[in-house]
Amino acid sequence: MIQRIQSLLYLIASVLLITWFFTPIVSYQVTDVTTTFDLCYIKSDKPFSAAPSLPFVAWAPYLVVALALAYLVVIFLYNNRRLQLLVGKALVLGNLVLVVATILAYGEFKDTMPSSGSFAYHFGLFIPLLTLAAAFFANKAVKKDEDLVRAADRLR
Repeated sequence: MIQRIQSLLYLIASVLLITWFFTPIVSYQVTDVTTTFDLCYIKSDKPFSAAPSLPFVAWAPYLVVALALAYLVVIFLYNNRRLQLLVGKALVLGNLVLVVATILAYGEFKDTMPSSGSFAYHFGLFIPLLTLAAAFFANKAVKKDEDLVRAADRLR
């Protein structure tokens, strides 16, 4: 059934990933120049020669879109809980890849910037972690449902 808690958690995970396109991850400020690291691009108030070019920026949006769509699809696999659990575990693995890639890209971004400025962390840095938590708890709820159905079948 679509009104289960895991469906809501999968929907939350999908919405969080979609909102990640519109939220900055981290920004760096040196005097009057602010450089912002977003999911799709790195933008600066003033163009300068030290603008980093990160490989993360190139492929991350495709992974985010694929994960967001997969979370929406997995909601409708409620008739086959084993498949839903399997796909949910694969999505958690994809989310782990996204978390690691975000941490590595942030580290690379931090290394390319001069040390004289200051970093400001934004909500976008934590979105992959929140998505990972929502997917984990959704999988836990699917597993709980599957165990409940197996216990009921055993009693018959």
